[in-house]
Amino acid sequence: MARAKGQGNIFKRGDTYYLRFSVNGKKKTVSRKTKNKLEADKKAKDLLAPSKANSELEAAEFIAKAKGLVSDKRIPIKDGWSIYNKSKKRLDSGDLTLVRYSQYWSKLVKFLEKHYSNLEYVDEINAAMADEFLENLTVASGTYNKYNNFLKRYFMTVGKECGVHINPFDGFATKRQQKKSWRELNSEEIDLLKNLPKSDDWALCNIGIYTGMRLKDAALLKWADIDLDRDILTFMPSKTAKQEKVIQLPILSELKKIFLWIKQKGKPSVYLLPQMAALYSRDQYSLSRYIQDLFTDLKITDGKVGFHSFRHTFVSECAKNGVPQSIVQAIVGHGSPAMTRHYTHIDVESTRKWLEPTSTKKQHLNTDHLLSLLESMDDSNWRQNRKSLISILRSDT
Repeated sequence: MARAKGQGNIFKRGDTYYLRFSVNGKKKTVSRKTKNKLEADKKAKDLLAPSKANSELEAAEFIAKAKGLVSDKRIPIKDGWSIYNKSKKRLDSGDLTLVRYSQYWSKLVKFLEKHYSNLEYVDEINAAMADEFLENLTVASGTYNKYNNFLKRYFMTVGKECGVHINPFDGFATKRQQKKSWRELNSEEIDLLKNLPKSDDWALCNIGIYTGMRLKDAALLKWADIDLDRDILTFMPSKTAKQEKVIQLPILSELKKIFLWIKQKGKPSVYLLPQMAALYSRDQYSLSRYIQDLFTDLKITDGKVGFHSFRHTFVSECAKNGVPQSIVQAIVGHGSPAMTRHYTHIDVESTRKWLEPTSTKKQHLNTDHLLSLLESMDDSNWRQNRKSLISILRSDT
């Protein structure tokens, strides 16, 4: 039976049936991947409706589906994350990165539910919707770029499985990042934080003050990283984890008190601060805002402070106490390329010497007392005064 005009024609090549049709005046031939004529005819009817497409994009999408490059299966938006997470084509991302990606997808889904309530399937998401979603993000430039890059990668990875031919997030430029200039904290502000009531908040902030750690590293610090017998903290900064760069720090006396306080609470966990770790893993921005609220409660509200201020404060205190630049660079990773190595080894004891509070360092000689001993020396007391002088001088070496 002849096919109707405009519906193309089916022919057999070898054992397989093919469909020949025209799109925008251009002839196309695609395999129907079947040896059964009736099945080939049915597939042709399902596919040929768009052959009168009035745009190149519609035509391109139709041809891709006809060739089997794009799936005919429609994936509900609510199942979109599951498709990506289970895909063997996706990047081998870490657990926390996947949590963040799932948050990006959930944000898109909530936006679509609010503004496009009739939308059901992933393949219905178009460039106009993507543009509107990105435009409505109230986040910093860096975070905007993370949303944009992931969602573009999402459709590159599983778009075809979801029946999508044109990536709706393709073509959006990244924003120039204007990094916020965090300031260091002054001594009064540090005292406020050190004297907070003992809690996980107090512990987290003080870990930042005494180590210069980033928020992620401090929140996810594990007991396995802490050696209280040798007073050494060993961890791999998340920002340089791919380089497997390991940092070792001395656990100073004040920091050890914090660790011991946490330990005596008697709630064993892999993480030092399990609630903070859970909050960060669930939503890193929530923990950042939580710390920001803490600053607000302490009336530190000039807008230039955050957890990263502890890192700046750590570097500043090191500089004030004469810590060599090479040691500071090795700890915080702000050195030149020459300072970046596959494994950065820090002399723990040397670092302890520099970082230990000044109250634990040797005291300066009391010259007035020495002069008094010398001036009062006579035949009757010179032996005793001599012993005192030797004792004082030896205790200072």
